[in-house]
Amino acid sequence: MVFGDSFVDPGNNNVLKNVLTKCNFSPYGQDFPGRKPTGRFSNGKIPNDIIAEKLGITEYLPAYLDPELSPEDLLTGVSFASGGSGYDPLTAKIPMVLSPWDQLEMFEEYKEKLKAVAGEERAASIVSESFYTRTLRGGITRECFDTFNEAALAFNSGYNIEIQKLNSELDGVKIALADIYGPIMDLIQNPFNHVLQISLGQAQNQTAVPSFPAVIVFGDSIVDPGNNNGLKTTIKCNFSPYGQNFPGRKPTGRFSNGKIPPDIIAERLGIKEYVPAYFDPELSPEDLLTGVSFASGASGYDPLTSKTAMVLSPWDQLEMFEEYKEKLKAVAGEERAAFIVSGASTSCV
Repeated sequence: MVFGDSFVDPGNNNVLKNVLTKCNFSPYGQDFPGRKPTGRFSNGKIPNDIIAEKLGITEYLPAYLDPELSPEDLLTGVSFASGGSGYDPLTAKIPMVLSPWDQLEMFEEYKEKLKAVAGEERAASIVSESFYTRTLRGGITRECFDTFNEAALAFNSGYNIEIQKLNSELDGVKIALADIYGPIMDLIQNPFNHVLQISLGQAQNQTAVPSFPAVIVFGDSIVDPGNNNGLKTTIKCNFSPYGQNFPGRKPTGRFSNGKIPPDIIAERLGIKEYVPAYFDPELSPEDLLTGVSFASGASGYDPLTSKTAMVLSPWDQLEMFEEYKEKLKAVAGEERAAFIVSGASTSCV
């Protein structure tokens, strides 16, 4: 049984009305059996499919709202997950998807259907002995899950051995493992180790001089400070309780209670307190000199992802960047503008 968001949604959003957060179109599903888009936010199978297959239960786990769901599917489990869902009910309400509470209500409905198919005793056995997964974890402490981390390390170790074996067996072929576990874990555990060394000045009792003239940002909701506010999209966070830990306790459009990574980086680099959205109606000429964010929540590499959600694609953001450079020239002059653009700390998420 699966509860969660887009990581484990096999297509429940397909049947929800007025929902833009869907993936039931190409190129999604190109690596799925039959090469068909199922509504999974993936080219192929998603984690619950892989788990169900490895446990020998079923080849893939269907969506509870799948119109083709059979009574037999109920016996081996389903997913109630919904892409765009989150712990706060408002998170799911805005994109009109299923909140965790909606999913739990569906689970109660599922149990009644299961009783009708399997009988009360067998249904109780299935529900009590099932393997349950959810994508919300960590609680207040926001700690990592040691068991999963250990599994990832073991997988990478075994994977590396297999790669070395293939390299020795296949002439003319060189396969390399791109290990993202180590770098990401280092960023999580030591977030400022990679920026503090270039931003704290030359010596003690000296004023820090910024190593970069500006911070320029491209990406999605992780780094969007409010560009979506001015777009005709439902993917927005310019309402409470968002922003409750931001200076002034105001919702700015950031997908966060407080500051987001570009703000922290800009502050640590000694550039400014936070990076504004390029579409911010209060953006000043001075803001252009120290950088802006072109990021847009729900953006993705595939232009269709952004088009469906009516947000800014990476290509839209690059067009805005070209416009920004012209504005920067008008404010700072061509020579200084070129220096700012070439010397800026540029982040892409």
